[in-house]
Amino acid sequence: MPTFNYQAISATGDVKQGTIEAPNQAEAIRTLQSQGMSPLKVSLPGSLSMQHLLVRRRKASQAQIVLFTQQMATMLNAGLPVERALQLLKRLTEHQGLKGQIDKILADVRDGVPLSSAFEARSGLVTKLYISMLRAGETGGNLGQTLQSLSGYLERSQELRRSLVSALIYPAILLVMAMGSVIALLTLVVPSFAPMFEELGGDMPTITKVVLGTGTLLQDYWWLFLSVLIVGLLVLQYQLVQPPKKLRLDRFMLATGKIGTLLIKIETARFARTLGALLASGVPILRGLTLSAEVVNNTAFASAIQNVAADVKTGKSLADAMDTISYFPDMAQQMLVVGEETGQISDILIRISDTYDKEVKVTMDRLLSLLVPLLILVLSALIGTIIVSILLAILSVNDLFG
Repeated sequence: MPTFNYQAISATGDVKQGTIEAPNQAEAIRTLQSQGMSPLKVSLPGSLSMQHLLVRRRKASQAQIVLFTQQMATMLNAGLPVERALQLLKRLTEHQGLKGQIDKILADVRDGVPLSSAFEARSGLVTKLYISMLRAGETGGNLGQTLQSLSGYLERSQELRRSLVSALIYPAILLVMAMGSVIALLTLVVPSFAPMFEELGGDMPTITKVVLGTGTLLQDYWWLFLSVLIVGLLVLQYQLVQPPKKLRLDRFMLATGKIGTLLIKIETARFARTLGALLASGVPILRGLTLSAEVVNNTAFASAIQNVAADVKTGKSLADAMDTISYFPDMAQQMLVVGEETGQISDILIRISDTYDKEVKVTMDRLLSLLVPLLILVLSALIGTIIVSILLAILSVNDLFG
């Protein structure tokens, strides 16, 4: 039976550390809870190694902010005052940069500064959304529950980002290997045949001339191609920071077949998850829409949300205002109508985000199931073309002397 390391708050409010044997992590947490403790961290001994590798990073990672939020929520829900919770978190946190920030937040709280304002003073530590949810929790007197909702929101966002990155790693590696193999063949292997064919004479097949010419160009002028590529990327990056051009590109991307459909689902899930979490925490809807527009990556989608905020400000319902967005899926629109009719708009928004998170995963799996074989096919065709061009040249030389 595995042994888990744990950190938990006892019934007296002290932090206890130790080990516990259990079949799995969930059972270990249940055992600690049955003993009257509130678990902060339960993990296998080996799972801490990656955290130790990150300790020296100056800026806290998203994963460390999520862990901090979860632990803070657990402590406040267990009845600890904010100051006492921050003292314990300062002691428990291994990341030196985050520990220093917690120390400054603790000093502000001791001086009577609200927790949200203390976080706001630490530029770059957390987002505006994080601060707004904290402020709403303070106003409503349910800071512990708000932090619990916030940690869930951050965790779901992190999981989606991680799943997207993981899904794209294999195609990216395959593409790099494919390009590397083709470039190696054209610059190292193919040019070595050129002197032999020239010495033997004869008219080479057209495809062989094209392949040999391409190889010679890459070998002699690789620096020029590399320079053009770098300059092109820099120009593209510069163009993308220009708001009008970025807006046109984002509109084009949303209207691009399956890729556009996937982007719409991603942005719909991100928007619904953000707005749902904000409304559940007591943030006013206009402020929630403004923050949600900042979270969305696609500027065309974000601009549409800003227009929705303007419509809601004039008295329109959220569902009616969202109906004006051509990008917003019909199913999500109908769910919003139901949410407003039942008075459960925040719950419905969370369901919308869960629904489209699942659809994003399914769509990504389908696209990758097509992309990977396509990359393999293109790689095979390119390498096959190079090999065939050499074989045809050899056969033409044999025919010449035969």
